[in-house]
Amino acid sequence: MRQQCAQARRARAAGDRQALTVAEAAFIAGFHDAVDRLDRTARHDHETMWLLGSLAARLVREAGADNWTDLKLRIGPTALTELVTTLTAQANAHAAAGSARAAYVAHLLASSLVAGRIADATVRQRDQMLNTFIDTAATVFRQSHSAA
Repeated sequence: MRQQCAQARRARAAGDRQALTVAEAAFIAGFHDAVDRLDRTARHDHETMWLLGSLAARLVREAGADNWTDLKLRIGPTALTELVTTLTAQANAHAAAGSARAAYVAHLLASSLVAGRIADATVRQRDQMLNTFIDTAATVFRQSHSAA
């Protein structure tokens, strides 16, 4: 059932705009896959959640933002491109080194940065939910490290 919903969501998202480029359609499909994976399994994996919280918290701190959502609202086009490029390179390097969880986290954060700029209602809705999840993971990470 969940897989059918995900497939319908992707088809609906892809059909919302007639003029989707191949790259946009591929991004949307990949974004939905990454969020679906988070929902299915990754959120139950402590190492993945620690990696997500630690990387998001570091990026938020370095940007001087209040949280992940604030970082996304503040970031300009040049900084966005640089950060997405860096996260994508990190994801590729982690994947090549066999660090699947770290690769997934870097890819998820890069996807989140781009998703907020996609003119697709389903992508934006899921991205807002993802922002909340990332904000929570970063908060839990910060709280666990300040208590230690």
